[in-house]
Amino acid sequence: MPAAKPQTACLSREIEYTPAAMRAKIQCSVGVGFFVESNGRTSEAFITESCGETPQHKQLDRVVLQAMKTCPAEPSLDAESRPMRSRGSLIITFSLDRLPAVMPN
Repeated sequence: MPAAKPQTACLSREIEYTPAAMRAKIQCSVGVGFFVESNGRTSEAFITESCGETPQHKQLDRVVLQAMKTCPAEPSLDAESRPMRSRGSLIITFSLDRLPAVMPN
């Protein structure tokens, strides 16, 4: 299945540390997979690599999933250049010294 391209500018605005994760000084990466429909709407998002086991880690996982469902994406094109259902994956890195980073996987 061809790869979808998420709107990284939207994700960068939507993905923020939770106050509890900041107080706990958590730094981690979250792997997320997703499906994008031909209209650019993310229909499914799922964690492929969790941030960690504590409640504060799980909060960051949920922040990423919510952002994926909120932000549009660019679906792949079929052989006739028509948008089609696509799959993608990203790694979101949370670091206390900079904004969360969105990287293609």
